[in-house]
Formats: sequence, structure tokens, C-alpha cells
Amino acid sequence: VPAPAPIPPAPALILDVSRRLLQSFVNYALSFAQTIQGTPCVPVRVINDWFDRTMHRAQVDPDGFLARLQSQAQE
Repeated sequence: VPAPAPIPPAPALILDVSRRLLQSFVNYALSFAQTIQGTPCVPVRVINDWFDRTMHRAQVDPDGFLARLQSQAQE
């Protein structure tokens, strides 16, 4: 069986940026988690706020937004 081909840079970059976005979201959301009947819950407002701010940052400065995510992904 031949070895799989290495991932080209573009998909690897997408995976890194996606991972960093997901880490950012989880860290942010969990900082607002409340335990209700033994289950951690995050208010929908927190999720919406994070999404709205993230999309705003990406639209205002797409190159800077991507550069920050890339540098954070490499840390």
C-alpha cells in the first residue's frame, strides 16, 4: 500500500486556522459556562456574541485576522 500523499499547504492552513478558531470558541464559551442540574451549559447569547465579533474582525481586516490566527496556530 503506497504511503498517502502529504497534505498540500492550503488544506493544512485551513485545518490550522479551523483548529485555532475552534480552540478560541471553546475557551471563550467555557469561561461563561454555568452548571445546570450537573450539566455545563453556555448561554446562546455568548455563542452569538463570539460569532458576531469573530465575523466582524474577519470582515474589517481579513489579512490581519488570518495572520493572527496563523501565528496563534503555530504557537
